Amino acid sequence: MSQVAAAARDLGAAAGWAAVLLLAASLRLAMLGDAELWYDEVATALFAALPLHDIFGWLTRVETNPPVYFAALHLWVNVAGEAEVALRLPSALAGIAAVAATMLLATRCFGPRAGIWAGLVIAVAAWHVMQSRDARAYAFLVLFFALALLAARRLAEVAPRQRIRAAWLAVLLGCLGATMPAMHHTGLIAAATAHAYGLWHMAARREAHVPTIAWFGAAGLVCVLLSMPMLVIAVDLAADPSNATSWMHEQRWVRIGHSLQAHLTAAPIMLVRDGLLRAVVAAAGGAFTLFILARLVRAHGSRTEILAFAGTVATAVLLFLAAEAITPVMLDRTLSFLMVPVAILIGAAIAEDTSARSRAGVFVAFSAIQAPMLLACFDPPWHRQASRLAALVAAGPGTIVMTNIFDVASVERYGRGTTADMLVPTAVGIGLQHRMVEVLGRPRIIDAEALARRACGADRVAPPLRIVESLRGPGLRDALDRAGWTLVAADTAGVYGVDIWEPPECELPAGSTR
Repeated sequence: MSQVAAAARDLGAAAGWAAVLLLAASLRLAMLGDAELWYDEVATALFAALPLHDIFGWLTRVETNPPVYFAALHLWVNVAGEAEVALRLPSALAGIAAVAATMLLATRCFGPRAGIWAGLVIAVAAWHVMQSRDARAYAFLVLFFALALLAARRLAEVAPRQRIRAAWLAVLLGCLGATMPAMHHTGLIAAATAHAYGLWHMAARREAHVPTIAWFGAAGLVCVLLSMPMLVIAVDLAADPSNATSWMHEQRWVRIGHSLQAHLTAAPIMLVRDGLLRAVVAAAGGAFTLFILARLVRAHGSRTEILAFAGTVATAVLLFLAAEAITPVMLDRTLSFLMVPVAILIGAAIAEDTSARSRAGVFVAFSAIQAPMLLACFDPPWHRQASRLAALVAAGPGTIVMTNIFDVASVERYGRGTTADMLVPTAVGIGLQHRMVEVLGRPRIIDAEALARRACGADRVAPPLRIVESLRGPGLRDALDRAGWTLVAADTAGVYGVDIWEPPECELPAGSTR
């Protein structure tokens, strides 16, 4: 009978895994190619289309994301093509694999039941679903972080007893750590956090042996050595005040608050458009987090594992805040790897309940909080913005000024041959702007001051300026104000601010008429 019961449990566990992965795949693959590329994805498409010598050459000096993801996607699109679904499919597959890795880690830490619930949590977590549906590197960052946590935990377990296996695990952990900064420069923080998890695991169990700590030191050394090229690039970019993250200096504390709120409460409310619903979701997410924390405090059997994951989350947050004090790094998406330990803690709290009805009720409550944001994943505010932008460019007279070069690329991709006169003032990411203008060959670069002075040129008159801003900055507005331009209309279309400026009156030469 015991063998029959064990076989039934194994069959039930396999069925649970299959159901969770099917749910995860459905949410990440459904309608994957329906939405247009938004401007970060347009940047991905442009970078992936470059020759490899450019991706590893000038692009590394002007783009704040490492070249490895773009190089891998370059090889992929040569096979799969450049359609929306082809560009996003690698991220979707990485997202599904991250769900499986999270389930495996939760199972090893808290048991099979917690593994299933943690998998369900991250499968429906809106932020992870969204990152898995974008042609960006963040889904891979989450996957490699989950795998690194698995390696770190195993290293902490076997290091005191099995030196050969510990050596291989240390190398594996170091290599996995190096993959994260290869995907994104803030992956350096994710790699450090993964190593810290192993140390927290030992500390929680009071098994901090010197040889084990030495093996983690060796893993860290492997990681640093392999990551050295990315470290050099990151330091060089951070030293450039005009790099493509210079816009992040504004509203620094708003960014930090959104980032922490999105992942510590598992409720990325920035995905919700309606203000009232956004407030309700934020309150519900906060209440749910407090509820889960109360459950975890009451749990007794697995407290050491809980402390290890709690310490891991705290380490990541502190490292991000320390890095943010030096240079802007913290965005909600760069903290996305924290969904792995957060999902495991929520899954463990659900699994602690002995009542199946109560477990289902807690998960339904979590899913209800995620529902508005999950719906937004399939039509987020920044999707379909390319069509809106193309319509803005085609409508009305006047010169179009765009503050983001990738908005120009969106118009090139979806604007069906528009001939509007498009200018790009070099206020943010000057090196990147210039290089991308060379690649596109279409827009013209212009200094903000020179643009403001165009009003009184040879014909002593200038048409209205329509300024499409996806990255608002004071430089252009200040220049227009000083030159006497008048803001006559300001509107928002999708995620864009659209401002129309009238030129100043110019003094006419004697004897002439306007």
